[in-house]
Amino acid sequence: MSARTRLAIAAAILVLGWWLSRTVRHWVAYVDTNPARLGFEMLGIEIGLAALAIAIACALPGAIPRQLGLARSRLPFGAVIALTIGTLGLSHAVEAMIALWSAPALEHSVATGIARGLDAARGRDFAIAFVGTVLGPAIGEELFCRGLLQRGLARWTGPAAAIAIAAVVFGWLHQELVHGTIAALIGLYLGVAAYWSDSTRPAIAGHAANNFMALLGSAGFIGAMLPPVPALIAGTAVAVLGLVWAHRAWRLRPRGDVPPADPALQPGGSPADA
Repeated sequence: MSARTRLAIAAAILVLGWWLSRTVRHWVAYVDTNPARLGFEMLGIEIGLAALAIAIACALPGAIPRQLGLARSRLPFGAVIALTIGTLGLSHAVEAMIALWSAPALEHSVATGIARGLDAARGRDFAIAFVGTVLGPAIGEELFCRGLLQRGLARWTGPAAAIAIAAVVFGWLHQELVHGTIAALIGLYLGVAAYWSDSTRPAIAGHAANNFMALLGSAGFIGAMLPPVPALIAGTAVAVLGLVWAHRAWRLRPRGDVPPADPALQPGGSPADA
């Protein structure tokens, strides 16, 4: 495919994504509950972000799945589950840390506002909220941050810097200090998961699991988390155990079992390998 054709397709994806984003966000006018409004608003934003990531990946040389890291994980299923559970632990630990540092800051944050907006979501409202606040962010934000951005930067800066930069951008996307701090710290964890697995899929799974648990809590299906100090200790322990399990699987995995999707992102890889 020529460069001109790739750019034309990328432009078409951007236009379609912009139209879909505006259309979905306009649906807010046709619902009368906070969970549904919030779901449509967030879904529209995430459609636009996903379209941007796909369009840029299309404009770049190479296959879109390779650019976005959509190949299957190089980690075994158990390690991916460990990282997903670890993401949940880290999320609780970070929120507990912020609550200990400044409870009023957490109380007045966007994260708390979203939780209140999803209060007692049921039936249709819960379904809309699930698509908009769980699936939408997990796919849109991970395709852009851990897929396009982190994988692209790793070719030039190395994996550690790429993970850190993608996490900072992930935090910035949330447009508020407390919510952004929570997102950035979780983004570091998701970035490691994406790097070790050479795939965006585990990051999508961890992100979706975290947002789904938050939705269940906001809707009243599960109780509140532990008090701050026990939550900080328990959450940190779960996150560390997930990393240890996944790291062991990464180190022990036979290196020749799956062809590398991107040599620059493999253990010991460098831009010269690409």
